[in-house]
Amino acid sequence: MSSSLFRTAVLKGHGSRRYGEIVLPHQVGHSLLVALFVAIACGLLLFFATCGYQRKAQVAGVVVPAAGLIRVTPVQNGLVSRRMVEEGQAVRAGDILFSLVSQRNSATGDDAEKAISTLIQSRRQSFAGEREQLLEQSRQRIETLERRSDDLAGDVARINAQMTLQQRRVTTHSSAT
Repeated sequence: MSSSLFRTAVLKGHGSRRYGEIVLPHQVGHSLLVALFVAIACGLLLFFATCGYQRKAQVAGVVVPAAGLIRVTPVQNGLVSRRMVEEGQAVRAGDILFSLVSQRNSATGDDAEKAISTLIQSRRQSFAGEREQLLEQSRQRIETLERRSDDLAGDVARINAQMTLQQRRVTTHSSAT
């Protein structure tokens, strides 16, 4: 009888923990977060399985055929608007291969090349006007310097005349005494 009491007490003690039972709370936010991640993962898998994408790459340089026989370089930067030849078609020197569009828009939406051209024309006219002003100023300076030179030459001639007159007076005065 004592052995049965012992076993029942052990079984009873074994079932209860020293600090109590561990209870994990089940929060609704965790369930929603897990459901959101599962939905995102399913959406990504569905996208990769059904949808495709095209890779876009910009390549700088020259177009070189597989055999490496020629190099084709554009005269200007731009976008290809029309292709004039078909793949494998024989071409000769001077044939037009592609039509390029080089229209670039500025931040305001205007045609940037037209704005640049207008600006360059305005600058050219400004420089031409400035050049004309500088030439006129130079001409006026030259005229002023020529007049001053003529005035100084006249002053020198008057001073020489006065020196001659003074020398005559000195010689006349010294011969009179």
